Order: sequence, then structure tokens, then C-alpha cells
Amino acid sequence: AASMATSPSVENLTLGTGIVKWMEQGAGSYRDLGEVAAFSTSMDFTTLPYMSRRGSSRQQVKEVTTEKTMSVTLTLNELSDLNLEMWASGTLSGSPAVITIGDTEVRGSLRFIGKNNVGVKVQVDLFDVIFTPGELNWLGDEWAEIPLTGRVLADSSTSSFAEIRPDTDGTEQAAGSRAV
Repeated sequence: AASMATSPSVENLTLGTGIVKWMEQGAGSYRDLGEVAAFSTSMDFTTLPYMSRRGSSRQQVKEVTTEKTMSVTLTLNELSDLNLEMWASGTLSGSPAVITIGDTEVRGSLRFIGKNNVGVKVQVDLFDVIFTPGELNWLGDEWAEIPLTGRVLADSSTSSFAEIRPDTDGTEQAAGSRAV
């Protein structure tokens, strides 16, 4: 892998592209989700401040984090059977295929492998994700998109939500994934 430039450096500016893969809970391997228009994660920390009453006015003298959550948002562009099954929180069966809606939980591991030509390539592994579907527009003048939002669950033994491998060479790396 090429080494990251020391900041400040415009070599660290990144135009992100890459491949997103999904491994359903209990499956042994990841599958490529195809064309993905968006992949983003966010963290939310809730804190509890402590205000001292020792002076003439209360002053904050301490703050602790009481809650940590992580979420993920995906926009899939390929209306494949398996991607539609994820959106439907359903079960795919039969030939021709039929997908039931809402009869299962969509839980597993998500992996992003950076393939960009500009900037730093990263690999992101989210080990335990539960997805819920968003609004799928079946009719329109734009490309159809499958929106998914998910909650990332932390590993109870490590308190970690995910792993980020900065400065990879764009090839998929083995990660310290836990069994989900």
C-alpha cells in the first residue's frame, strides 16, 4: 500500500469510490451489492454534564459520555432479487422468484472497500448491522434506488462498532470480524 501523506497535504483529499459487500447473519461469505450510490455512517454520543454549585454561578466541571450509537445509510441502485429481499425484510423463494415482505430481520456484516484513484483508500467493516427499509420509489423519471438505514450494534466484549483500515491498496483485507 502507498503510504499516507503527512498532514497537511492535498494528497489526503479523497474522492471516494468503492465496492460495498453484505454478509447475512449466518452466511460464510460476503456478496457484492452491485452499484451503490451512497454509503455513509454516523455516530451519536449522548453526554451528561456536571455543573458545580460551589461558586456564585453553576459552572460545568465534568462531562461523561452516557450513550454511544452508530448508524449506516445505503442507497442501492440494482433492483436484484437479493437486494429487493433486503429492502423488503423478507424471504426470497421459488422460480420465478417471489419475495415475501416483512417476515424476517435483515442482520449481518457490511464491508466497504475503497477503489478510488484520488486520495486515500479505506476499508470499513461494520460487523453487526440491522437494516430497516426506506421509501422505495417504484415509479419515476430517475433511476430507481433502494434506500436502507441501519443501526450498528457494538461488540459487547470490545465496545467497538466497526473497524476502519486507512491507507489500503484497494484490495479486500481480512478484518477482525466477530461471529454474528
